Amino acid sequence: MLESEIMRTIRLDKGLTQQALCTDICSQSTYASFEKQGYSISSDRLFKLLNRLNVHLDEFEMLLNGKENIKKMLTRNLEKAIQGKDATALQTLATEFYQHYELEKDIFYLCYYLKSLEFFSKLTTYFDFKCFSYEQRQVVTTLKEYLKNVEHWRYFECALFSNLIMYLDSSSIMNFIKALPNKVDLELPKNQELFIKAVVNSCASLIESEEYPLLLATLQLTEEYTTDLERLHWRIVCQFFKDICEEIVKGKRNKGQYQYLKIYSTTEHDGYYQTLMNFRQRILKEKCK
Repeated sequence: MLESEIMRTIRLDKGLTQQALCTDICSQSTYASFEKQGYSISSDRLFKLLNRLNVHLDEFEMLLNGKENIKKMLTRNLEKAIQGKDATALQTLATEFYQHYELEKDIFYLCYYLKSLEFFSKLTTYFDFKCFSYEQRQVVTTLKEYLKNVEHWRYFECALFSNLIMYLDSSSIMNFIKALPNKVDLELPKNQELFIKAVVNSCASLIESEEYPLLLATLQLTEEYTTDLERLHWRIVCQFFKDICEEIVKGKRNKGQYQYLKIYSTTEHDGYYQTLMNFRQRILKEKCK
């Protein structure tokens, strides 16, 4: 990530070795993985490293924001190209993302390279996801290994996992889900939200791969974090996936059991109801032939 690139530049400018910088803060191998491969480290360790470098947090954030603007520009251009179905722009962006990755070894760029290339392929070829996934298996493996080796997940890692789910087999998905409580500090409400999103995003892939018992076991992990009213939406979505499983397993359709989704109509979010019911219709058509 950006932090690692900037830290390396500061360290070299100050003439410090990795060992000299990280002594009594973290192991040299941990720091090397952070600096060379972009693996995340905890905020506490980052603050201690900055203190040893005699760099104030505000100064570090200014350096960080300069790089962040490049990322924001590229991601905005990507969203614009996706919405406009601009194949030429998508191809150009895929090249730019990969060039940045090769130069900076920032996993962020590799993630968006894969995304831009996927949308480009969808517009220019008869898109077969299995073939595309096979062709990009090395990229997927790199992203997967990054997530496995990051000790503390933050927003980026959770978002990357959500985007990568469709490329993972069910065993890998469940291994990541089981590891999440150790990778994400679930004492913090914002991290609980990230955890719920990651789990819910995995549900669609588990249904597609017909891993129904695994799906139900996965949803159980969210129960203690979806009890308050502010997370009613997530509780509803979790129940929705449970009900689809029941319909598939029993082989009996029961549209009436989804009446609770009508709450979206009363809260001016009717689009949620239609999106979920369209998903249900497609899945049941495929799985209950």
